[in-house]
Amino acid sequence: MHELDVKKELIDLGYEPLEGQRSFYDKGLEIGGKIDCMLAISPEHRAERVTVEIKSCTGPPPRTAEGLRNNEGILGRYYAQMQSYLFLTGKPWGMFLFKDKITGLWYLVPVPLDYGYAEVLLQKAERVKAHMAAGTLPDRIADRSECSGCPFNDSICLPAEAPIDPLLLVNDDELLAQIEELERIEGMAKRHKKLDAIVKERFKLTKGERFVVGDEKGFLVSKKKHGKGVRIDISRLSTG
Repeated sequence: MHELDVKKELIDLGYEPLEGQRSFYDKGLEIGGKIDCMLAISPEHRAERVTVEIKSCTGPPPRTAEGLRNNEGILGRYYAQMQSYLFLTGKPWGMFLFKDKITGLWYLVPVPLDYGYAEVLLQKAERVKAHMAAGTLPDRIADRSECSGCPFNDSICLPAEAPIDPLLLVNDDELLAQIEELERIEGMAKRHKKLDAIVKERFKLTKGERFVVGDEKGFLVSKKKHGKGVRIDISRLSTG
């Protein structure tokens, strides 16, 4: 729904979204996908077409390619998706167009092709293809944080039934560091929750919808109704 709305608005602005949902497939790696559209961002005749992915969001997303890449959630997956498209279609750069589902605001994030990152993705695809050809499964990874959302969790993989040598846990320095960090930041989380409530209540009880705190490197605060309550979004004015 949001993608169609954005494309209509682009047309109203004088841009022409082309090749919408064009499929591509790489036989060598057995990777496929659909590009939302190609967009000529310049009115010049025969202007270069840029790969555009349209995504909906709630609140401002990271404003830079690096911010997307470093995101540990779905935004990081969006970055990987774009890198795959750019590499396999031979495009030097693409662009994300995020639409805030609450405010309708657009956020444009240009993303150059990152050859090093794309190479890592392609190596993963090669390993997957090799396992499929051999009828084998890859070794389990230590990080199980995404297992609950994996479609193979209760069928092929069954991570909860995987045995492990207790000595591997005793000597797992990374796991030890993670648990120690949990212990260290426990009090910080409580402080964060309290401070978050203090700051946001300040704006909830201040007339207006958009505020600036600090100079050009300060923060933009947006206030909007959300159901029966009020939502407060805080973002940096500049990432420089």
